[in-house]
Amino acid sequence: MNPTWIAVTLTEDDLKVLELVPENGTMLARDALSLRAETGAQAELFDPAAHLEAYVEDLPFDSRQAILVLASRDVTYHEFSFPFDNARKVENAIAFELASDPEAGDFLLDHVKAASREPGFHRFIAAQVSREILRKRIRSLESAGLKIKGITTDLSTLGLFFREEDEALVMETGEQHTLFVLYQHGQPVLLRTIPIGLGQVADKPEDVQPRDLSLLKGEIKRTIHSFNAKSGSNLDCLWITGTLLQRDGAFEALKNRLALQPSLRSQQDLECRLEDPDQAPEAFNAFGSLLGVCLWKRKGPFFNFMKDEFLYAEKGTGTGWLLRWSLGFLGLFLLILGLSYALDIAALQKRHDFLSAEIRRTFTSAFPQVSRVVDEVKQARNLLATRQPGLRGQNAGPGNLDLLDTLHQISATIPQGTFFQIMSLFWETGKIELHGRTGSFKTVNTIQELLAARPEFSDVAISNARQREGGEDVEFKITIRIGE
Repeated sequence: MNPTWIAVTLTEDDLKVLELVPENGTMLARDALSLRAETGAQAELFDPAAHLEAYVEDLPFDSRQAILVLASRDVTYHEFSFPFDNARKVENAIAFELASDPEAGDFLLDHVKAASREPGFHRFIAAQVSREILRKRIRSLESAGLKIKGITTDLSTLGLFFREEDEALVMETGEQHTLFVLYQHGQPVLLRTIPIGLGQVADKPEDVQPRDLSLLKGEIKRTIHSFNAKSGSNLDCLWITGTLLQRDGAFEALKNRLALQPSLRSQQDLECRLEDPDQAPEAFNAFGSLLGVCLWKRKGPFFNFMKDEFLYAEKGTGTGWLLRWSLGFLGLFLLILGLSYALDIAALQKRHDFLSAEIRRTFTSAFPQVSRVVDEVKQARNLLATRQPGLRGQNAGPGNLDLLDTLHQISATIPQGTFFQIMSLFWETGKIELHGRTGSFKTVNTIQELLAARPEFSDVAISNARQREGGEDVEFKITIRIGE
């Protein structure tokens, strides 16, 4: 049986609450509440937390599980494209990019995959929320007696609300902001937020005239033009949700001001039932971001900020349960850590045995006259020291280097920390060929440029450079001619 959810969106100047109750195999939406701060001096007296507490007072205790839907005015969105889509790699790459901003402060990140417009690249939208704002919103819900079971954003819940549409351009209006999103089957493709809400465009809180929407109309036109250019679409419909629909005459005024047809979802298209089946479309479409919560799950393709210290936002379950859960998690962590170390040690031991065998095989093939092998490296150095003149050509010029000197010059030239692994080498008078491996084609070029700059080497050529299967590193052949 699906649980009862209390979907909540609140900011400093508005509050929206909706109760979603499982009934007859579907979700029933009821007891919608929407409050906004009055204009003028009374605006400072508006306390959304107090109104939320009054709403929760009449709820049974088993119906106080809440989903916090953050308004986009509390969230900063960023777009990224990467040639990989591993969740951990993407998370680390986004965190690295945003950590360079000294003004970002202490924030929490999450990301979702978006439709890509560039072949070979994966596109992601990252949501950045100040931890202080998140703590403030959580305290408001907890002080009202709600147990938080999930934290997401209106960008995700609106996607669930319009997931049946092949393509939907949605405008979600708030008191102080407006969110524009282009969705494809509920997946965000393009988005734009502007710090303009109904509080900036309406002269009167209780009524909206066509002239009041001039500023918003201009932003709508710019958004449609930009989205059409970026997506290659020809958008002809704008879906309206949010506070705009709760102002008398606003929707009709917008219709008269736009060439593009504003639209509202009908009750037949909803994923849940309404307590009042005779509600006007404007009434329930104003709660579009909360109605999408009826499809919410703990795991899914939407933003989830119930993590890190906010994973424990739910209070009142008893310290014993929390202690047992923590001990269980700690035990599991130690078990995984122990297994990881055991696997690492086994892998390293296997690698050590393999390298030892390779060293022994290489030594015996290079020095077959040695019958007693004790320390391959030390014995090889001693033998090479006695054969040092033989490593020079008989006709070696005064500028030529021997093998060991050449390897020393190569090692000294390549910066410390550069990944450069020699797989095999071939030496003859005045020339050395190396088969090596490094991290990227750019590093290959860097190695060539550094070696070519040395006066001892008359020519440095790279050939057969190719990326290994799996794309982890690059193999190449480098030929170095030793000049006089």
